[in-house]
Amino acid sequence: MAFEQIVNVVVAPETGAGISLDNLDVEFDVERSITFSQNKATVVVYNAAPDTVNDFLQKDNYISVEAGYADEVVGTIFQGQISFSSTVNNGVDRITTLEAVTVAGQGKPFDYNVVSLSYEAGAPLIKPFEEIASALGLVLLGAPNIGNLVFFNGFSFAGTVRQALRVLSKELQFSELDVYIDQATLAIYKIDEADSQFQAVVLKFKDELGPSTGLISVARTNEQFKKRTSKGQKSKPTGQDNETKRRIVFESILNPRIQPNGLVQIIKGDEEVDGVYIVEKVRFSGTNFGGKFNVRGEGSR
Repeated sequence: MAFEQIVNVVVAPETGAGISLDNLDVEFDVERSITFSQNKATVVVYNAAPDTVNDFLQKDNYISVEAGYADEVVGTIFQGQISFSSTVNNGVDRITTLEAVTVAGQGKPFDYNVVSLSYEAGAPLIKPFEEIASALGLVLLGAPNIGNLVFFNGFSFAGTVRQALRVLSKELQFSELDVYIDQATLAIYKIDEADSQFQAVVLKFKDELGPSTGLISVARTNEQFKKRTSKGQKSKPTGQDNETKRRIVFESILNPRIQPNGLVQIIKGDEEVDGVYIVEKVRFSGTNFGGKFNVRGEGSR
């Protein structure tokens, strides 16, 4: 049914207890993508007490935003660190604007941090994930899914964290597993597990088969990707070296399960659009005092 919009913003210093802003009017605009440098949030807080502003709504403090509908799903849509804080008086209102970035979005750690990993045959497959999570301060989820899996032939790699995770992803796929990376989380999941949190979020309009699941609009766009050739190979003639990647833009009521690297299944009754897509970008917008409460996204397949 999607009723009662829930927004919970928590702000905390590096050490010590944090506070919830659930007794204040708050609006938010959160952008997240598979490019971590683009993960950011703007949170506007109305009429916070001066002590709250001075002690908590300040640069370098940590902030998290949860949102969703009380009768459906409420979940975290942003975790990060405040990079800018400004408070102004506007008539009778004191308005504090916070800008924040995710920890993973600061300095592109997946692209700039280099790791050197080396394990002998029989070493636990979980080890490199533990090392990467520890080095970058990420939360490691789904470790039990790996169980007792090991590197049969050993493993050796040196390069950026992003490159390492791509290689390790291929190792996982031999066992029907994969790795999910977002915000401050590194999660290992079973690809075909029915109750996995990484299953596709179904988005459809109301039709004769049932009610809407929150889809507001969807449209298809196309993007051309040129196939790469190995060194020494000749490029194919123009017009034969491009492949089309199907892309969509969509909007739905706010659902925190829609997230970068996750999946959405579009059901519109249009074969040009219907299907399962990997989410590349999302933008959550809303308030805790009524009005718009939605998510816009881009996906590809």
